[in-house]
Amino acid sequence: MSNTPLHKSFSTTSTSRRCRIHRHDENHYTLGRIGKHNVVMAVLPSGEHGVAAAARVAKDMRHTFPNVRACLMVGIGGGAPSEDHDIRLGDVVVSTPSFHPESRNPGGVIQYDHARTMQAKRFQSMRYLSRPPDALLSAAPGIHIRHNRKGNTINRTIEEIFQQRPRMRREYSRGTRPRRSSDDDPTVHYGLIASADNFIENAEIRDLLAKELNVLCFEMEAAGLINNFPCIVKEVEILRQAVLDDNQKTVLERLPVAPQAAFISYADEHNPRCLPNTRVELLDEIMAQAGDPDAESVFWLNGMAGTGKCTISRSVADAPDQAGKLGASFFFKRGEEHRDNPSKLLTTMASQLATRRPAKMAQEQFEKLIRQPLLAGSPPGQSKRIIFLVDALDKCDVADRAKLVLRIFRSYQNLGLQLFITSRPEEPIRLRFVSIKSKYQDIILQEITQASIRRDLALYFRNELERISRD
Repeated sequence: MSNTPLHKSFSTTSTSRRCRIHRHDENHYTLGRIGKHNVVMAVLPSGEHGVAAAARVAKDMRHTFPNVRACLMVGIGGGAPSEDHDIRLGDVVVSTPSFHPESRNPGGVIQYDHARTMQAKRFQSMRYLSRPPDALLSAAPGIHIRHNRKGNTINRTIEEIFQQRPRMRREYSRGTRPRRSSDDDPTVHYGLIASADNFIENAEIRDLLAKELNVLCFEMEAAGLINNFPCIVKEVEILRQAVLDDNQKTVLERLPVAPQAAFISYADEHNPRCLPNTRVELLDEIMAQAGDPDAESVFWLNGMAGTGKCTISRSVADAPDQAGKLGASFFFKRGEEHRDNPSKLLTTMASQLATRRPAKMAQEQFEKLIRQPLLAGSPPGQSKRIIFLVDALDKCDVADRAKLVLRIFRSYQNLGLQLFITSRPEEPIRLRFVSIKSKYQDIILQEITQASIRRDLALYFRNELERISRD
C-alpha cells in the first residue's frame, strides 16, 4: 500500500489484468508480481492522509483480497537525523522493532497523540501496535546484512526506470549531496517509526522526540494500517524518490482460467444463497459430510430443474471459502465461453497451485497441477478436508462429462479432498455415478420431506413480505 500515486507511476510490474472489486471497496488497484509472489498495490485517495484514511484503504482491500498474507506500507515520512543516523532526503527507513529501553515496542511502529505530544514535548498516549509476521521480521535482518556487505541497487534501478520513462526524470529526479564514501545513495535505515494524524513542523520538538525513543522517522498512515494488516512500513523521505525491488521486473504470468466459473463470494452478489434458516437439514448433512474424514469422498447433489442446486452450491461454498477450506470450484454454465466445457476445469482449479499453460491431457494436468502439489504441501496425518466444488455438471457440453470428471479425480482419495458435484439426474450422469457404486453419497432434492419444504417456504414469504414493507 502506498500513500502516494508516485509508487504506482514507477511500478514496472503492473499488468493489464483486471480484478473484480467488492461492492464495498472504493480502492483502485494495480496488480503485479515480485519474484514468485503475487502483489496488489493501492494508494490513498487524492488529498487524503492520516491514520483513518490508511485504515479505510486497508479495510476495503481485505474485502476484495481476503487472502493477502502480508503488507508493505510505502509512503512519505519526515526523517529524524542524528549523530548515529545520517538520514538524508531520499533515504529509506524500514520499520523494525526497537530495543530502546523506553520504547517497549516489539512491532516497529508506535502511534502517539500529536496534539498532546506537541504540548508536552514528550510522547503522549502511545499505543504499541501489532507486530509484523515473523516471516517479515526474519527477512529484514538478512536484507540489512546484505545491504551492509554489498550495498543496495536502488539508485541503479531508478536510473533504469528513468531511461525507460524519460518523461518522469524532470519531476522525480533529486539533487545530490556528498556522503561518506562508505554510504549508499540512497541509504536504507532500519528502526522505529512514529505515526500520528499530523505533521511535525517544529524541528526542535522532532529532535527531542527522536532522542526519547530513538525514532528514525515520523509519518501519518502506518498506525491505521498495521492493526488491519500484518506489515512492515517502508518510508521514503521525499516525494521525488521511488524504491523498487530488482525482482519487480517479472511480468505477471497467468494460468489460463475461466475466472467467471470460480466461486467468488463478492463477484456474484446478485446470485442467491439459501435464505437464513432454510435448507437447514440439507446444509447440515452436506457440511457434516465435508468435515468427516471417514465419509465418502464424492458427494452428488442431484435434482430436477428449478430445485435450487446452484443456490445450494453457493451456500455450501460460502462457509469453507471464509474458513480457507474451499480448495477450488467450477460453476458450469451453458452458453458462456469457457464455462460450458471442461477444457479449463483443472487449470481454473489449479490456478493457485501452478502457472503453466494447459497443453497436456486432462489426466496429466490433474497429476502435475493438483495431485503432486497437494501431496508435496500436505503434512502427514493431516485430517482437514479440502472441498472441490463442481456445480451444474449437466451444463457441460461434452459427451460423458461425468465419466471424465470422476475418472480424473479417482486418484485423489488419499489427498483428503472432498468432491462436491451438483447436476440434474440426466441418464448419462446418473449411470456414471451408479457405476462407482458405494464410493459416493448423494441427496435427491425432490425427495426432501414436505414438512421441511413448507417450513422453508413460510420463512421465504415472511422474509419477502418484510422486505416489501420496508421498501
